[in-house]
Amino acid sequence: MKKILLILLGSIGGFILLVSVFLFYLGRDLDSNAALEIDSIDMALIDDGTYVGSHEGGRFSNTVEVTVEAGNITNVRLIDSVRFDRPEITEALLERITEENTLDVDIEAGATVTSLAYMKAIEDALTKGLNND
Repeated sequence: MKKILLILLGSIGGFILLVSVFLFYLGRDLDSNAALEIDSIDMALIDDGTYVGSHEGGRFSNTVEVTVEAGNITNVRLIDSVRFDRPEITEALLERITEENTLDVDIEAGATVTSLAYMKAIEDALTKGLNND
């Protein structure tokens, strides 16, 4: 009977440890990424071209490719990303950025940190396209 009780207590302890590690993983980098500020970029100052940008923020790290033509964002493509489990939200965000030609777009509640991480990578790419005339 003692052996069964010890096995049961060990299993419960292992489960609690596993859940704690999982919750720690989910919570890490949330505060620093939630505080990201996205700079406003004047699209008229961006040279035509395709630019790669990235954001490194723990589990919110990603790399994007942004194409600009005649001062308009024509395409945003994810190159490398820790995939968000609701790709329809990511696709809607990238579409909104392309359609509105700005990073100043509404983001989906519940996907704020992920959206900010994508937007920071796009900002990085666009900054590389700034002409210095």
